[in-house]
Amino acid sequence: MRLLTFDEAAALLADHGVIIYPTSTLYGIGCNALDVQAVQRVNAIKRGRSKGLICLVSGMGMAEQLAIFTPSQQRLARRFWPGPLTLVLHARPGLGHVAAPDHSIALRSDPAAMRLVQAAGVPIVSTSANLPGRHAPASISDLDPVLVAMVDGVLPADKPLLGRPSTIVKCTQDRVVILRDGAIGGQAIMDVWRNA
Repeated sequence: MRLLTFDEAAALLADHGVIIYPTSTLYGIGCNALDVQAVQRVNAIKRGRSKGLICLVSGMGMAEQLAIFTPSQQRLARRFWPGPLTLVLHARPGLGHVAAPDHSIALRSDPAAMRLVQAAGVPIVSTSANLPGRHAPASISDLDPVLVAMVDGVLPADKPLLGRPSTIVKCTQDRVVILRDGAIGGQAIMDVWRNA
């Protein structure tokens, strides 16, 4: 296993690299989300994944370059970002390599990975660092050696991870759908939605 320093990880992201890195919740596999070649490599590692990929952003400015937000989606982002909330939004044109077939894109601003996103200056793909059917790891010792061999290196966490995935939410003008339960409870999300 090649352990990376922060600077090495940021440099690899700028040079078509694919790395394993910590988020606040679990370890993720990532690359520059705007680099089609690197995204294809992540999809191959995840065994031909055909659905969209989560992209980590530094904040609303970067997010609005990738997706179109409704006012209610902006409220959720402002309340829970940075944090373990992934919002499924309508992707801007030109992002088919990371968007789902329905032209949606999943975005999150993660506190643990924010410094890496800022250093890279680009959104970073974030998909769990596990092979299909395996448990997503919250510690470096739980990383699958087969998966580790497929990436350019591993950036170790500097503190323990939550161990629960982000909550994934898709919202329209009139409703909120929780696609995956995670670190933020549904009631907290609904409270922000209702009190808008």
